[in-house]
Order: sequence, then structure tokens, then C-alpha cells
Amino acid sequence: EEDILKRSVDNAVYALKSRRLEIMIHDIQKRIKENPPEEELISLLELQNQLLIAKKTFNSLLGRIIVK
Repeated sequence: EEDILKRSVDNAVYALKSRRLEIMIHDIQKRIKENPPEEELISLLELQNQLLIAKKTFNSLLGRIIVK
């Protein structure tokens, strides 16, 4: 029973983190569309890439496979 509870809690935390990452990625995409200066654009794109990698990691821990 403890193992089931631990897995449930882990899955809930991973799902929460994945959703938070989706929101952050969406916010960054909005900022990119505002046509920022080149330096800021580069940093936003790097941050977006890191967040996408983190999101992919959490989704794989949840057993989700996203194909795009």
C-alpha cells in the first residue's frame, strides 16, 4: 500500500510540474511573438528549449508520449 501511495504522490507531483512547465512555455512563446531585441530573443529561445526538455522528462516519468 505504501508503494502505491508513493507512486500516486510522485505522479501527482510530476503532473503538476509538467502543467507548470506548459504554462511557462506558453508565456515565453507570447513574449517571443512580441518581437523582442535579438539578445532577449536568444535567451528566451534557450529558456524555452530547456523547459521543453524538462517537460519531456516529466512526461516520460508519467508514461506520456507526445509526438509532434
